[in-house]
Amino acid sequence: MKRFAFIVNSTAVLGMDFSDRSVEEVLEWFKVWANGIISFRINLPFMKFGKAMRARRVLLEIINEASTLAKSTPIQEGKPLKVLKQILNARDEDGNGLTEDEIGDLMIILIFAGFETTASTMTSIVFELAHYPEIWDKLRTEQQQIMKEFGEEITPQALDSMSYTDAVIKETMRLRVLVPVVTRRVTKAFEIGGYRIPEGWFVHLQTGGTTRLFDDRWMNDADEFKPERFLQEGATKGAYMPWGLGAHLCIGKFIAETEMKAMLAVLARKYRVVVENPDAELVGFALTTPADGMPVRLEKLDECISG
Repeated sequence: MKRFAFIVNSTAVLGMDFSDRSVEEVLEWFKVWANGIISFRINLPFMKFGKAMRARRVLLEIINEASTLAKSTPIQEGKPLKVLKQILNARDEDGNGLTEDEIGDLMIILIFAGFETTASTMTSIVFELAHYPEIWDKLRTEQQQIMKEFGEEITPQALDSMSYTDAVIKETMRLRVLVPVVTRRVTKAFEIGGYRIPEGWFVHLQTGGTTRLFDDRWMNDADEFKPERFLQEGATKGAYMPWGLGAHLCIGKFIAETEMKAMLAVLARKYRVVVENPDAELVGFALTTPADGMPVRLEKLDECISG
């Protein structure tokens, strides 16, 4: 899951070319960085944070190499610029661009945010569906209809028509919110619920709880896995916001949903997915994953769905 999401985000979206380095090498450095960046900030070589800082230095070198290559790559007429190229070309009102360090730090965050959470969500989807084989059957039925209408290629039109697949993704994110808290700094004092929140304070928004508690449609079965609930109309405003809301809605929402739909479509069309240990313990605070890494066996269907 991580490899798939990493390749899509770093190359297809951001437009990075790792030159002579392998995807596995770069991904491994990101894993080391991610594993230590939120640990105790003791910068010693044998501590998690120290290892993360070393990984960061290597990643900045890799990003600088990709930036140098991107600068020399001519723009292809009629094709949209990848994110890295746009960042390199960006200028403020005084004509100043970002520094090398700023570009490096920005790219590290964009790559990490764009693959780690998506991979964890895809893992959660497959892990949940291990307990619901009937949902895999419904996904296959939908893909049969999609193939008849649009053929084998997963086009934007085909993705838009995957309503049940979309419901499965939303239901997983409702039950397994990756980022349960969003933090904002108050720029202007305000009052809410009889409490005055001063300017400069940090507010922690418990967005994770809203998906279970603030929608009247599922107050009686909020802990059950039911994708069909998202085929209903009339959601309570603000009840479902794993991507956030408003001006600060996650900028990666569209590409992440596209990746997840495409992944489920390919699996439903060609394979029977067997999670070896569907009752594995979940570990982690926000980005929870099965403790055993979720070994999966893919059994090719006798008759793959085709157009």
